[in-house]
Amino acid sequence: MECLSEDFRFSPDPSDSTKFEEVFSEPWDRAREEAFARRFLDKNTISSLSLSLKKEYEEDRGDEHYFEYSYILQIQHSLDLPGYMEGRMHLTLKRDTSGNWSIVLWKDEKISDTPTVGELRARF
Repeated sequence: MECLSEDFRFSPDPSDSTKFEEVFSEPWDRAREEAFARRFLDKNTISSLSLSLKKEYEEDRGDEHYFEYSYILQIQHSLDLPGYMEGRMHLTLKRDTSGNWSIVLWKDEKISDTPTVGELRARF
């Protein structure tokens, strides 16, 4: 999880924030993201995963870089969770004093009635 900055934040789509208010009432920081990733990537839970990304926009802001990607995430798992998610991720990366880039903000956007990775985080 070295790609996440110390002050990383995940920001769910507003509809997911409302639907899963008990989960997202506290900031989703680096520690919560790392815990989610460990559970999510457990080989006993997830049997396969496919992620498709399409870059929609990119902006270089000097020591900050902004990306928008449409995503489709398909997973096979042993839990009562959606197996297909789609949305748009808005990523802000910043360069530290050593010149390394890390993600400081990941905003999730719902683009259809399909679940998002925000819902996956909330239900996992």
